[in-house]
Amino acid sequence: MARQKLVKSITDLPIRRALKFMICEHLVRLMPNRAKDICERAFDPRWTPLDRLLLRGLYARTLRTGNQVELQRLLKNYWRGCEGSEFHQRKAHRFESAFLKHHAHIVDEIETILKKNPGTFNQLCEIGCGNGKVLQYLADRFQALDKFVGLDLSEEQIAENRETYRSAGFEFYAGDAGQWITDHGQPSTIYFTYGGVLEYFAQPAIESLFAKVAQDSPTIFALVETIADDHDVDTQLESVVYGWELAFSHNYRHRLAGAGFRIRFEEEYRTDKDRWLLIVASSGVDETDSGENSHEA
Repeated sequence: MARQKLVKSITDLPIRRALKFMICEHLVRLMPNRAKDICERAFDPRWTPLDRLLLRGLYARTLRTGNQVELQRLLKNYWRGCEGSEFHQRKAHRFESAFLKHHAHIVDEIETILKKNPGTFNQLCEIGCGNGKVLQYLADRFQALDKFVGLDLSEEQIAENRETYRSAGFEFYAGDAGQWITDHGQPSTIYFTYGGVLEYFAQPAIESLFAKVAQDSPTIFALVETIADDHDVDTQLESVVYGWELAFSHNYRHRLAGAGFRIRFEEEYRTDKDRWLLIVASSGVDETDSGENSHEA
C-alpha cells in the first residue's frame, strides 16, 4: 500500500493528479466567485462535477501558495458536511480493529498519571469524538470523573451521539474545538484525540489550541495521530502537508513542549500505510515521577 508522504508542492503529487490539480486551479481563476462560494460552504454531495473540479482547484491553490489557513478551512468543510457522519459509520469497525488492538494501551499511561494525582481531574474532553465509541470506552475506564465531553464538527454526528449516549455525565457539542475550549475550557481536564483529528488543524491553530489548554493547568493532553512517513521529527519542526487528503503532518512533541507541556509517554507505531504517534503530555501535575517512556513499535 502507498505510504503517506510529505507534499511540499503540486509536483510531489502523482503526475496525473498533479496535472488535474493545475487544470482545476486554472478554472478557479476563471470562476473566482463560484470558487469563493464553494470555499465557504460545507461539503455537499449534491455539488455538480464543475463544483468538484473547482474544489480540487482550491486545494491546488493552497499547495501553490502555502496558505495553511485556507487549506484548514477546506478540510474542516468536509467534516462539517454529511460526509463526516457517513465516514464515521463506514469506519465504525476501527474501534475494534485499530483502537482496541493497537492503541488502547495509551489509556494505561493516562491512568498512571491519575493515580499519582488523585482527585486532580474531574472531566475528559475528546476532540473529534466521531461516533463516540472511544469516549464511551474512556468513560468506562475513568469512572471517577464527573463529565465526558465529545466535540465534533459534524452536527449530524453529534445529534446521533446525543441519542445514543444518554447516560449522566455525557455532553456533546458540534463546532470548532479551539473555539469551544476558548469559551468553556477549564483546569482539571483531560483532552484526548484519536485517529486523525489534529491533522485537520493548521500549525497556527494547533499552537493556539495547545497554548490555551496548557494555560488551564492542571491538564493532560493525550493523542493518537498519524503523521507523514517521511516526516523527520528530530529535524523538521514545522507542520507540513502530507498524504492523499492533503492534511497536516505536525511535530507533536515539539508543539506540545513549546506550549509548556511535559511529554510523559511517546510511542511510534507503523502499519503498511500509516505512521502513528501516541503521546501523553501534562502541564501542572505531579512532576516527581520519572515515568517518561518512549519507544518505536
